[in-house]
Amino acid sequence: MKKILLVEDDVDLLNMYKKTLEALGYQVQTASNLSELREKTGNQYSLVFLDRNFDGVHTDELLKKGEVKFKAPVVLISAMIDAEKAAELVEKGVILDFWHKAEGPEGLIREIKKIEREVKDIRVQLMEFYNGIFDLPHMSRKPVKRKIIAYSPNMVDVIRKAIGFAKSKNLNVMIIGEPGTGRSALADYLLEQISGEVKIIKVPPGQWAILSEIEEAEIQVGYEKSPEKPQNIVVVIDGVEELPRDEQVYVLGLVKGNAARFVSIASMNIFQKLGSGSFSQELYQYLSGGILMIPPLRNRLKEEIALLIEHFLRIEEKDRKVKLGISEEAYRVLLTYPWPGNVVELRLKLKSTIATLLPGKTIIQSFNLPQEVIQFVQKGNEPLFEKFLQGLISSIDYANISYDQIEQWAFRLKYTILKLIFEQANYNLGLVKKFLKTNRDIEKDEIVRKILAEKNVKR
Repeated sequence: MKKILLVEDDVDLLNMYKKTLEALGYQVQTASNLSELREKTGNQYSLVFLDRNFDGVHTDELLKKGEVKFKAPVVLISAMIDAEKAAELVEKGVILDFWHKAEGPEGLIREIKKIEREVKDIRVQLMEFYNGIFDLPHMSRKPVKRKIIAYSPNMVDVIRKAIGFAKSKNLNVMIIGEPGTGRSALADYLLEQISGEVKIIKVPPGQWAILSEIEEAEIQVGYEKSPEKPQNIVVVIDGVEELPRDEQVYVLGLVKGNAARFVSIASMNIFQKLGSGSFSQELYQYLSGGILMIPPLRNRLKEEIALLIEHFLRIEEKDRKVKLGISEEAYRVLLTYPWPGNVVELRLKLKSTIATLLPGKTIIQSFNLPQEVIQFVQKGNEPLFEKFLQGLISSIDYANISYDQIEQWAFRLKYTILKLIFEQANYNLGLVKKFLKTNRDIEKDEIVRKILAEKNVKR
């Protein structure tokens, strides 16, 4: 975050802010009147600090009406901020944050550093933390640039097995996993690892007539049916567990005759079909010489989900020709959600979220995410509380409990949780209300007053 626009009609204050930030290596442009502001709205910035009472107008109103638009996140600054109104502007996506002038240059620097942590290019974050940790033969040490994203040990093991299976020229491979886990992508990756020239025949689910092309392809490439000869026809059957009985018999004949090498893609239903007898045990044995079981997204490390988020953001950046970011809170929500639809669901929900961002907005906030994701995560605290409550109830000494003690416990629980939230929000009341999703006057609450009073005493 190197290029910043400062919009302030107090020239002395503007120059002081400018010198402070330039001394720290930031590129700073300024605007001290409406004319200068309108000239610079079309420029590219990493961040904009916008004075609310500027040159005789309220700039937040200009933003809401669309009369002033920036291609960067906006922080509203003022000497008299209405926290509730500012929080509402944040909630609606009009501004990224708000900042009080009374905090001075040091406060300005703190605000920038905080935003840098929140909206820092996730690609850089991932490179810093994960580069060099995950390594595969003959591949770069940059996991975010791979076609197959893997960081979890169970997924890394799948990739390593895929590479080994690809080199075993006569080995048929079966890829099994839940819908959306990336079975087709893994099949494509495995095909890329096969050395030599091969003819690939892909059979999509239900299009079993394509199987007849195998014998024709065998004749065309002049293949001799011998297990010692390298396989040069590879057949990819997607949805293999849905093969009708006649096609199963046909494929079994092809496999036994070494007509081709097979890569099969199956859902977890294949085990049920094997148990019921609707899928041939013999065909399964022939097709599953090497088995790749793809773990569902919920069973992978959070770091891997982070890599996938970055990967899909990068694709959207390329399509939309704009740099995208994601706030820490939105990031937390995405990492908490269990993703029953796996990788495909993650990709589609990110895509739809980005499509609904307001014009000029490039940072995904938690409130931009689909409601079903937000609501699930919000409900996620209920089981934890129930578990805590049951543990508390089972350990109470009812012979010595008193009403006063129950009141003390309730007070301490509320105090502890609220204090943690205030600390995370740097004691910014507006942000606290945003975190707690409330418009109530919580500053009148006894415990909130106690927390704020303690903070003032420490200062």
